[in-house]
Amino acid sequence: MDAILKSLVAEEYITVKATDRKLIELTEEGKLYHAKGTPEYQLANALTLNEPTEKAKLEAELGAEVVKIGSQKALQMKWLKAEGKTALVRTAETIEDVDRNLLVAFVANPDLNAHAKDDVEKLKKRKLVSIATEKTYAVNKGSNFAPVRQKQETDLTVDMLKSGAWKDRRFKNFNFNA
Repeated sequence: MDAILKSLVAEEYITVKATDRKLIELTEEGKLYHAKGTPEYQLANALTLNEPTEKAKLEAELGAEVVKIGSQKALQMKWLKAEGKTALVRTAETIEDVDRNLLVAFVANPDLNAHAKDDVEKLKKRKLVSIATEKTYAVNKGSNFAPVRQKQETDLTVDMLKSGAWKDRRFKNFNFNA
């Protein structure tokens, strides 16, 4: 597509204004967390306040991966504490799934410039989002616009000069600075 547009611009059939826009896209894991909530939120939500629950029971209920990832993050945020090696206790009375709220905001408005850079970087580190570039082109008629593209001549031949055909032909511009 780019090559065709550049060719038409070089022959002045059209003028082109290209615009790049950076967009936030959710990864597969990000889509899952957007739908269900982050593992730390799922885990903390499954626990009762100040009541120890066995990890094995939680793994059966939520899945081993959710418990593994969720316990690490929830312990960092002090939503839970470990009781021995096999039990977890929820210590936070209220929990808010900030990362899921960010994912919801990114889906509602995927424009990178509309969000705080720190929030985007945080979720990029967790591999929940990626940045994609969307290119758009504004195409307008150029000074040599024609509905049908005519092949431009590169050489002026003796036959063209004798017959006068050179008067009706269009010639490519030469780059004398090359």
